[in-house]
Parts: sequence; C-alpha cells; structure tokens
Amino acid sequence: MFEVPASKASKGQDLFKFKIGGRTYSAKKAKYLSVGQAEALENPASSTVVLDLFGEKGTPAGDAIRALNQEQFEALVDAYMADSKVTLGESEASES
Repeated sequence: MFEVPASKASKGQDLFKFKIGGRTYSAKKAKYLSVGQAEALENPASSTVVLDLFGEKGTPAGDAIRALNQEQFEALVDAYMADSKVTLGESEASES
C-alpha cells in the first residue's frame, strides 16, 4: 500500500514574499498549493481566485492587494508566476 509522504515544504521555503508599501507579505508558492487551490488557479472563474491566493478579503494582505491598481497587481501576479515557473491556466501538476 502506498502511503502519501509528508510535504517537503519547510517554513519559508514554500513562500513567495512580496512588499507593498514597505510591509512584507507572503503567499504559498504554486508548488505547495493544495490540489484544490491549484485546480482553481488553472481555471480562474474570477479575479477573486487569484486575489485570495495572496490574502482573503478582510486580512491585512488581502486588503493591501485589493488596494493596488491593475498595473501593480499584474506585476505582482507576473512575479509570482515567474517564481513558481507556471502561468495562469497551468499548474505544476498539469506539467507532468
């Protein structure tokens, strides 16, 4: 019987860190998202899926993200995707 191994993610290694207005925030790197989160990212029905990846509405990170303009948000998403080596609509699971 195959037993699913524990994740190899260690604190900090699994995080994409970013700054907004001098404050540091973080989001899980794509490789360490749950399968459900990765699936939602592959087929984002709305911008909320991508926004919530960085922080849910009402949290400090979520509110900081939602205060960005579109250009700033696109730059953040581009940096996240480059760091994760994926694009929207493609998760690491879909690459294998």
